[in-house]
Amino acid sequence: MAKSLPLTPFERCMLWSDRDDYPCLCIGRVLLEGQLDRQAFESALLKTLEDHWLLRATVSDGRRKRWIVRNTVLPPIEWQQGPTGRPLPPAPRIDLDRETGLRGVVVQDSHRVELTLQMHHACCDGAGLLRFFEDLLFHYATDQSGCKPATAVLPVDPHRLQSRGRYGLTMPKSLKILPRQSVGLIGALQFWRRRPAPLSLPQTPGSISAKPVSPASTALAVTTEHTIELRKAARRRNVSLNELLARDFFLTLWEWQAAHGVREDQAWLRMMVPINMRDKSHATLPALNAVSSIFLDRRPGDVEDETQLLHSIRDEMEIIRRFELRYTFLLSLWLMQWIPGALRRSATNNGRTISVIFSNAGKLFRRCKLPRIDGFHHAGNLKVLDIEGLAPITSQTAATLFAFEYNKRLKLNLHFDPRVISQPQAEQLLQMFHQRTVATTASDT
Repeated sequence: MAKSLPLTPFERCMLWSDRDDYPCLCIGRVLLEGQLDRQAFESALLKTLEDHWLLRATVSDGRRKRWIVRNTVLPPIEWQQGPTGRPLPPAPRIDLDRETGLRGVVVQDSHRVELTLQMHHACCDGAGLLRFFEDLLFHYATDQSGCKPATAVLPVDPHRLQSRGRYGLTMPKSLKILPRQSVGLIGALQFWRRRPAPLSLPQTPGSISAKPVSPASTALAVTTEHTIELRKAARRRNVSLNELLARDFFLTLWEWQAAHGVREDQAWLRMMVPINMRDKSHATLPALNAVSSIFLDRRPGDVEDETQLLHSIRDEMEIIRRFELRYTFLLSLWLMQWIPGALRRSATNNGRTISVIFSNAGKLFRRCKLPRIDGFHHAGNLKVLDIEGLAPITSQTAATLFAFEYNKRLKLNLHFDPRVISQPQAEQLLQMFHQRTVATTASDT
């Protein structure tokens, strides 16, 4: 008999926000050096899916939808002959009513392989996608003859998915943090009262394709030296790297808007920042959504200088940590599910603009058990050279910036809406952000 799991409020939101023109997908691509052993890869994929139930599940019919975990079979994998280095492959919507939430594309040339995985966001978040990648590469190394890693893969307990919607909250802890959430009511009132500006630019005829390609993206790899300098710059200012990058991204967005004549001093820019809710107790959990969100609203006219903006972000993040306001978003979703239609309206944004999403995953593969040589992980006959990742966009959110670090290099991945931002404009934005971070490392503001 097929296993069945209820959907969490967050998963329902991701299901409802999914559209043909705005697929709700998390996308990851790994560049590998070597020749992929197809038999070992398919065997590893089946073994990995055994533990990652939500990636082999569909959603049941009816008003009270549930996950139906299907038998383990290979998901759709498209095999292509090179060259590698091309744009990410097309990523059409995954219909969870009819198909499971995982598909892949393998591109192979004479000496390199690109493995792209597309996962429905209702199944897992970016950290869940990375956990799946780690397990898949480990099983591949194990299945390939004579290339067994010395240490075991981190265990996975899919039965713990039954409690995934609790986010580690026990009754005593819930009672403890509940009074603190009253502080979050101020932010909630501001969220609903303000009208953030969309991140869109005026376009000239012909600059936007009549049939936009999904996903539209651009990426930039920061040098090791600059990555180290950025961390030093954050320590000098007594802030986290994430806070420093968020400040620089705000400044870059305003500079970019000004360059195109659309900056307004009194226009709110809303930045959504996903918060990973995982801790040590989540180590045995499979791919899933364990993420919350906070929202940073800023207007250029309210900013006195760069230092004041950075301190305001640092102070706001400190309040969020002190009062555990990372739970506020999730608790609001839990409450809305009891109000008819409220959760669905929230999932479709109901006209509420989120100008941009900024997500920083930190250092990738930190707990990966695969052998590492000169900073690069090795999976059997394959060497992990590079990684790309994209978070989804929506009709109300024209761009997401996904940052992470691999082999001591910061990687910036910009996913943008090609209906309102052209490819040259997106590339300009990413270059301006990089230049801004270079200026930050050379100053004390």
